[in-house]
Amino acid sequence: RSQAERVYLLLRGDLPWEFDELRDSKLDRDELFERHRETLERFGFKYSIVEGEGEGRIQSAVCATKAQI
Repeated sequence: RSQAERVYLLLRGDLPWEFDELRDSKLDRDELFERHRETLERFGFKYSIVEGEGEGRIQSAVCATKAQI
């Protein structure tokens, strides 16, 4: 598939934040989410937002993926 045909999963930062070497700050999660969303929209990429916790979050991602197959 071409870049434009792909569907991206945009993960909302609604899970508890935990430090690791890749995460810069727990304070800018909403800002980063919006920047990623704006980038996807600017380039016209299809995306689905994944949110929630536990099994609900997994099902959100699975449903978004299956809807695009």
